[in-house]
Amino acid sequence: MVDSPLGVTNIRNSAAAIALLLTSTAAFAADLALTPVEPEAPVVLPFSWTGFYAGANLGYAFGGRDTVGVHDPDFLGDIGKLTGKGFLGCLQAGYNYQFDNIVIGIETVFMIPPSR
Repeated sequence: MVDSPLGVTNIRNSAAAIALLLTSTAAFAADLALTPVEPEAPVVLPFSWTGFYAGANLGYAFGGRDTVGVHDPDFLGDIGKLTGKGFLGCLQAGYNYQFDNIVIGIETVFMIPPSR
């Protein structure tokens, strides 16, 4: 090649060197093992009974003509018969607080007995 007065050959060589540098990347070998990483233990929060709770339940009660209680009239007498039937329910709510391994709390219960 003939060098021109502007140094076109030098510009081409410089451009080729820059392009080679910009397109080259590091080699990644497939057979090299990665450095082992120690797994981190999961953080487990301690269990606590402290907190508010609420609940409800529903049911249905029914009875027959069976005698309730002790069947010896001389001992307690005849207490009654199982003849009631109807829906019943209960609502409960409370709060517990835990000190180390001791739990104290307060609870309230509202019960709806079966109707006769």
